[in-house]
Amino acid sequence: MRPYQIMRALMETRGYLSVTYLMALLGVSKRTVQNELAYLRKVSKSHGFVLHNTYAKGYSLEVVDRQAVSRFVDSLNSPEAVIDEEHLVIDMISELLLTPNTYVTAQTLADTLRVSKSLIFSKAQTVSDYLSASHIALEGRSHYGMRLQGTAQDIRQLMLELYLRGNNRFKAATVARVGDFSAVQRLAEDSIRTNQLRIGYYEFQTLLAWLKVMVMSAPIVSPGTAVEHPAVPFGPVLLALQKQFDLPLGDQEWAEFTALVQTLVQPSAKPHPAYDRDHLTATLRQFFARVDAEHQMDFSRDDAFINQLTTHLLFLFDRLNHNISYKNPMLLELCVRYPLVFDIVLEFSSFLESAYHETISHDELGFITVHFLNHLENEKTKRLHQYDRIAVVCTTGGGASNLIRTQIRTLFPVATVKTFSFWEVSELESFAPDLVFSVVPLELSLDVPTLYIKELLSQRDLANIKQILCLDVTPRADVPIPGKDEAFLAFFRQSNFTVTEAASYQALIQTMAQQQVTNGDAHPRFVADVMQRERYMSTIFNNGIAMPHPIEMNARRSSIGVAVITNQLVEDGRPVKLVFMVNLRKTDLDRYQVISGHLFQLMQSPHRIDQIMANPVLQEVLNVLKSLPEPD
Repeated sequence: MRPYQIMRALMETRGYLSVTYLMALLGVSKRTVQNELAYLRKVSKSHGFVLHNTYAKGYSLEVVDRQAVSRFVDSLNSPEAVIDEEHLVIDMISELLLTPNTYVTAQTLADTLRVSKSLIFSKAQTVSDYLSASHIALEGRSHYGMRLQGTAQDIRQLMLELYLRGNNRFKAATVARVGDFSAVQRLAEDSIRTNQLRIGYYEFQTLLAWLKVMVMSAPIVSPGTAVEHPAVPFGPVLLALQKQFDLPLGDQEWAEFTALVQTLVQPSAKPHPAYDRDHLTATLRQFFARVDAEHQMDFSRDDAFINQLTTHLLFLFDRLNHNISYKNPMLLELCVRYPLVFDIVLEFSSFLESAYHETISHDELGFITVHFLNHLENEKTKRLHQYDRIAVVCTTGGGASNLIRTQIRTLFPVATVKTFSFWEVSELESFAPDLVFSVVPLELSLDVPTLYIKELLSQRDLANIKQILCLDVTPRADVPIPGKDEAFLAFFRQSNFTVTEAASYQALIQTMAQQQVTNGDAHPRFVADVMQRERYMSTIFNNGIAMPHPIEMNARRSSIGVAVITNQLVEDGRPVKLVFMVNLRKTDLDRYQVISGHLFQLMQSPHRIDQIMANPVLQEVLNVLKSLPEPD
């Protein structure tokens, strides 16, 4: 997409464009711009244009063949021409994995991936950095190319990670290679039933993925024979795989398989905990009593929540003692969409580490978060059930009123819901409702919560009703049902917006936090609270989106700071492009889930991120957020 943007910019100007201007336009580093310009210079002659570079002025375009240039620009804008940097790096690694122990030239990679050779060279260091985290080296040799150097087990682990990522060349090649895998899957399912194993769906998918990866890694397996290992759960599955694909698996592969199975299969019997259940339960109640006081929650009095969490922790501690920890596919969504709850869970993990000396992974914390969310959903249900007698006031007593009553009953299945025409005042008073929904303005004051609604309610309207009634504060007597919630957009202000190069993510968010203090939006402790939250767990998420925030929201004025990063900033192997620093007053906390929902949708939309990077101004950020659908 970048060559297309550069060509369009050059064609639309009659003068020169500097590298600095192109950096701001693309939202990338100087080196990236220079690589893209080098690519355009290389292909210019065959596509009817000349790219001039004049000292102290920049670049200009001379069109020699207008039709050829037009065809070239159209090809750059085709779906096939859109290159995502992260995907390109993964595709390069995939191609190298598909040819183990063999050098692959940069030209071969360029031809296969349909990019320029210079772009391949420019991404080689990024590929090397990515591989180093897996203990694999990228070996380069003049006139030969590049290849991967690492142990067979490390390379298989990398294959497994890429397969589980999905939507990449390696997974597609693996699926094509193994073909119909249903017989192996059925045999694995039979092993679960026969051995009465406890294994979750995602762990089972990981097992199947590892078996497929073993087929793909056949050229690097250690020499061996198909020796039976009857004591290993799923052992017959691996034996069948050996036979079907003629794999010479030895003791190293069997040991690797055995270790994997041990991490995936849950203990079937109750654990023999090193911790007394009653003592753990009492300790949890003490912790949640403090949380309830600080956050106005009700965790400590929910016996079902405390008991379920105690049981979960006893099993978790038992697994941790055996070095078994599970991956959580829901972790990203839990972190982003429920930040308030996840922040409490992070406090909880710190408490567990202090009280029980147990360090719990972020994936495992995601499973614990589900218990917290279940408690909050139960609390919402309790709030809805406090209304026993509900009145619906309509313009008539006809079919429309019956439709509204039916819809309202979906929210209050155990309540008495009765409809009234607008003129049935005495009947309405005699009914003595504790909640009123009305289509028309009411002159009668019943001193109960009254919500004004439309005659035709959408699913979004019903969700808004539920949200209002589930707030801690009882709704006043004249609350309208809101439409699409865009009130949070007022929290974005130019004084907290910046376009910048950044040397490190930590320094950047510290500067952003201090800016909100200086502006009067935040208390002096805001900087320390933001950095404390960051120490618990990174707030850098997918596709370069980051959402730093304090460990506890307590703003003077609700605000959302934005930083657009113009250079290639990478922190702990994750790119950073757009940073949204959220700082809310306690009275605005009900907006938090709406904000996080929009940002979660943004990080699923690379083209919208590119839209902001290409036009890094605050109004463009607001336009993109407005264009996103209302979060669920």
